Amino acid sequence: MEEPQELNDPIGAAWLIQRYALQLVMPPAVASRIGGRRATHAGRPTTVETYVESMRPAQTLRGNLTFHLNHEAPHFELLSRLFA
Repeated sequence: MEEPQELNDPIGAAWLIQRYALQLVMPPAVASRIGGRRATHAGRPTTVETYVESMRPAQTLRGNLTFHLNHEAPHFELLSRLFA
């Protein structure tokens, strides 16, 4: 199972973790990325969601935070560390 930090072309929580070098105790329940087709790979502890290019958020804090809150299970430790 891939760790969110190792995803190719991450978006949402995985992008925020990578971009801001966040060290989390608990991994996010969902890690999203951009790929060729929509897919879900259930894993433990993290499920990997693959979205098509048209779903890519703006590569900004606002874009990826909005994506995280709208499409992934909110990760409160991530949010706390991001805004600390």
